Amino acid sequence: MWSIGDTVNTVLAATGLAVAIVGLAIVYWQVRKARGAAEAASQAATETQEAMTQRITAADLGSVGTALEALQNQLHAGQRETALRACQSLRRQLIALRARNASRLPKHRREELTWAVSTLSAIRESLERPPEDPEGTLDIAATNSDIDRIIDLVVEWQESPLSLETEAKSHEQRAN
Repeated sequence: MWSIGDTVNTVLAATGLAVAIVGLAIVYWQVRKARGAAEAASQAATETQEAMTQRITAADLGSVGTALEALQNQLHAGQRETALRACQSLRRQLIALRARNASRLPKHRREELTWAVSTLSAIRESLERPPEDPEGTLDIAATNSDIDRIIDLVVEWQESPLSLETEAKSHEQRAN
């Protein structure tokens, strides 16, 4: 026989089930909403980090260009010690630039940076030798030619929107 207590229990059970289903749906919706917000926040953080890296790189490139011109002037003036310190500083800046941007630089940009670093290493080695050492004689014309090439590369890096993009993006843009 069916009693009022059984009816009340059935109604309460059905109500509890309905509340649980609605609650589960709300939790599911909130989790999806939170995941979307977390993904958006992660993307915003990545974009901010990328923008900061690009700004720092742009500032570094400007500084490198100015320092290269100063290095040329120091070499012309015969200021070996000052030129040596400038050369070492430039090498460190380019190495840091390459390290910071390695993952987003196309292969040819990494190769250009490596060439610039090795060229500055060769200039540094010549400057470290005593001036009376025949191997310590620095060919100013060749050195200036190399420095001019590095300056041209720095200007190219500053002007190229591809200089700070990943190799995949640069290929994708070339294809379009």
